[in-house]
Amino acid sequence: MDSKTLGRRWLLASLDYERALVNTTTTGRQDLHNLSEISHIFWFPSSISLPFSPQVPAMFTFCLRVANQLFLGRFFPEGVVAGTKRVTAPFRCYPIDLDVFLHMNNANYIRVAELARWRMLTESNLLTFMLKKRLMFLLVEQTVTYTRPILPFQRYNIQTSVKVCSEDKWVYYTHIFEEANPSSSESPKVYARIDAKTVMKLRNGKTLKPSEVAAINPFYKNLVELK
Repeated sequence: MDSKTLGRRWLLASLDYERALVNTTTTGRQDLHNLSEISHIFWFPSSISLPFSPQVPAMFTFCLRVANQLFLGRFFPEGVVAGTKRVTAPFRCYPIDLDVFLHMNNANYIRVAELARWRMLTESNLLTFMLKKRLMFLLVEQTVTYTRPILPFQRYNIQTSVKVCSEDKWVYYTHIFEEANPSSSESPKVYARIDAKTVMKLRNGKTLKPSEVAAINPFYKNLVELK
């Protein structure tokens, strides 16, 4: 396969991969077989035989990033911003976050928002409670609004707020990607917004009420906004 053919194949497949991943992630439906085929085309030509799935390096890298956020949340907590009921987490756009257009890939906004939620687990000391109760945070649905691109190595912050409605079942996260160091006279630029609906489940399938967690956890008691 010559370089021009491989280049065209890589570009077209990367566009298909990004579009498929964003569609399946934001709607809650997953077609893993199709995504696997597309990512195989995207990362490796068919003439190369690998002893592992193309998703393995990406999965390993994401696990390392999760571990890093757990460490930062434990030893460098940001805390709830006074008077705002928000938590700020700083991030940077690394090369692994980029797509062929040299800005953050649309699907990576969703991954980084998840990293922000992982960070909150150790910052709030909720991780120990989760492991003890075998609690799972399950994502039900999410909506992404893209406003501006995030460029290579650009710093940005994720402002996270949490809301619980009167039914006391669903936990609603709002992640706002915004400029890290805005000028004092201007509001920070917003790059994207993610609204995520989650639920807390025990291993036996029982739903844990958010109010029960807020009652025993000062961090979430200060953070959660009741509607």
